[in-house]
Amino acid sequence: MADSARPHLGRLTWPGPAIDAGFGSRLASDGSRVFAGSPFGDRVDELTANGEVNPAGAGAAGSFFGAGVAVIDGRLWVGAPGAGELRADEEIVASEAGL
Repeated sequence: MADSARPHLGRLTWPGPAIDAGFGSRLASDGSRVFAGSPFGDRVDELTANGEVNPAGAGAAGSFFGAGVAVIDGRLWVGAPGAGELRADEEIVASEAGL
């Protein structure tokens, strides 16, 4: 893909409640979408090409939702090790203590 054809996100400001939520510590992309995990804030956000930050999923407090983030075959996969969950598009697909 030529540089001129790549989407440019510019500078984004996360509208989260805490500066230490770990925003951006986990990133995933499928070439057209970018997702940022905030495992200490238990959420994942989608960063859009027009500079918006939209919620893409959240977990319970202490779940560390977003500690693992991947996009596979168009599905957003999110790990929440504090809850022992693995989700694909908000559906729990595996659960186990310490997962």
